[in-house]
Amino acid sequence: MTATIQKKVTCAFGIPSPKVLALVLAHPEKRAYAGRLIGIATGTKSGVSQYGDWTSLIGSFQFTSPEGETVRAVQAFGPDLVIQPVVAQLASGSQSVTVAVDVFAVPSDKSPTGWNYVCSTAIEETESDPLALLMAKTTARPVLLAVPSDNPAPADNAVKRAAAKKG
Repeated sequence: MTATIQKKVTCAFGIPSPKVLALVLAHPEKRAYAGRLIGIATGTKSGVSQYGDWTSLIGSFQFTSPEGETVRAVQAFGPDLVIQPVVAQLASGSQSVTVAVDVFAVPSDKSPTGWNYVCSTAIEETESDPLALLMAKTTARPVLLAVPSDNPAPADNAVKRAAAKKG
């Protein structure tokens, strides 16, 4: 597989904006797959354009579209939910940060484009993943109690009786 080399990669390479909007409007209950962004960030670059402030990652990146077309570049633009955690890790002293996400477009009434990007990780958790290590050390999650219904079960009646005794 050959890759096109360009100055930058962005989620828009996966599905151009008009096509994203058409997919999202045609299937509002589904996520439209835009592609996969992988890379190693070693720095950041910021600026201002006609659309406002922007921040990109600098390093070595590859974006693969749903059709399998591949673009490689030294600069990556992506959703803030991908960019900002990497920026924070680099600012805290990390020499490089690995990025591997699948990018999807979902409908959004709050976005001027009519959609937002959402991502899911595209890499297995490793023993060196700080969040995986932290999760391994945490206690079991609390069990949520069910909200009482209009037709109380015997257990709900017992709770009510106990509360009445206290009051």
